[in-house]
Amino acid sequence: MNININLGEMLIEAGKITAGQLDEALKCQVIFGGRLGTNLIELGYLDEDDLAEFLSKKTRVPAADPDKLMNIPPDLISVIPRDIAEKFKVIPYSIDKKRLNLVMADPLNLAVLDEISFRTGFIVIPMVAPEVRIFLALEKYYEIRREMRYIRVSKEVTQWRQTDKRETEVVQTAPARETAVGKRTVTEKTAAPQPPSSLEVELLELAEEFEGFHTLPEESAVEPSTAVSSVIAPPKAPAPKGDEPYTMEALAMDLAESRDREGIADVLVKYLGQDFTRCALFIVKGNNATGWRAMVKRRPIDDFDALQIKFDEPSTLKLVAEGKSFYLGPVPETVNNRLMLAAMGSGTLPSALLVPLLMSGRVVAVLYVDGEQATLGERLPELQKIIAKASLAFEILILRTKILA
Repeated sequence: MNININLGEMLIEAGKITAGQLDEALKCQVIFGGRLGTNLIELGYLDEDDLAEFLSKKTRVPAADPDKLMNIPPDLISVIPRDIAEKFKVIPYSIDKKRLNLVMADPLNLAVLDEISFRTGFIVIPMVAPEVRIFLALEKYYEIRREMRYIRVSKEVTQWRQTDKRETEVVQTAPARETAVGKRTVTEKTAAPQPPSSLEVELLELAEEFEGFHTLPEESAVEPSTAVSSVIAPPKAPAPKGDEPYTMEALAMDLAESRDREGIADVLVKYLGQDFTRCALFIVKGNNATGWRAMVKRRPIDDFDALQIKFDEPSTLKLVAEGKSFYLGPVPETVNNRLMLAAMGSGTLPSALLVPLLMSGRVVAVLYVDGEQATLGERLPELQKIIAKASLAFEILILRTKILA
């Protein structure tokens, strides 16, 4: 097996996914972040066990058993300090004398292997697991809270695994029921459930209320405005320095040169933070909007990615996402609007302008700015032009990802 072969190509050759499914997963990876495997699971194209198997083939290191990974004894967990686990996304798996089997998000990073070996005194033997499983374990053992998207994917994966296990036990232990069909006897068994298709996942997200799923106890949960930063929180854009304005021409150039989704966010808040009291970006996916990046009075808002707005209640974000059009006017008094503004440090209901970012006819992000309504109306054409440029920047990233894939 060629270690340099692309994971997506391996999965297509094995008949696990189609080229169209890979294309959709690559788009989601660019827009929403995360690794390719996480997006394939999230779309319902691949299950965790298959992903672990192919990650093992690609990296040529053994895959961790997911059940064992979630039942590591405390004395073994203590071998890896929290700061190392948080920095490198690693979980101790087992010890054999001076050899430490370590589950890693990037098992081929020799520099990380050397550093952990030096810090712990063990010979480190790398193992691999899907990132969604690693983040789940990091939360359980080190109280490193996950982003909302990993919570949702982990919930679906756990449900699939529990259902598969129950169905397997039924097939293995329950007596077969024989049914006469003509002169033949048919033994009926319960078929193993299949992961939902991408369409089914999307419909479920639109039809059902999402409930947060954590391995941390409820009493440790904190409000979005005071949440402790997660290790997977994106870097925040620095406040503009000096009096030199950040021009539209500079914004366009930086968007064209952005290397990832966080670079696009950096450019947008840097430009908008010059003129607006509050500016924010929200990611829209399924029946939720989550905080992506925010700046208030030229200073970034920490932990903004901990904010979640559900679309089961009225909000301006829901209105913009479902209507696929901008909103200009006073922010109405609703629970979700209050939650959104509180995350940006506002106790008042200002006039605001919200503009959707569409990809393939679907709203994937929303831009928020606030100020005097008259001024906002004058700036609407400019902001629409900026959002159009950001959409093109995403398209460039998608094409670049496809070329590299």
